[in-house]
Formats: sequence, C-alpha cells, structure tokens
Amino acid sequence: MTALALRRLLADAGRLLGCYGEYITHAAECSRCSGGRRCSEGEHAWRNFLNARDAREP
Repeated sequence: MTALALRRLLADAGRLLGCYGEYITHAAECSRCSGGRRCSEGEHAWRNFLNARDAREP
C-alpha cells in the first residue's frame, strides 16, 4: 500500500468516525434518540454518517 493510499484511508476512517461520534454524542443526550426514535437533529447526524460511509472518491 502506498503512502498516498494509506493517507486517504486514514482520512476516510477519521471522517467516518467523526460523523459517527457526532451522532452517538447527540443520541446519548437526547431522550427521543436514546429511546430508539430519532429527532430531526439526530436524523441529520445519522444521515451525515451514512453519507460519509457511502462516499466514494472518483
């Protein structure tokens, strides 16, 4: 694996973990999200995570 590929992989993983961390932090503090039903802010954070997960570089 080249250094460039490794940097891209680490950057993608960092972005993904950051988005998931944003959602988890919100969900732990939100009574609706922690109860299994996402509020609008929780849904937005979850969509950001899914978009980061599904992002592909050309």
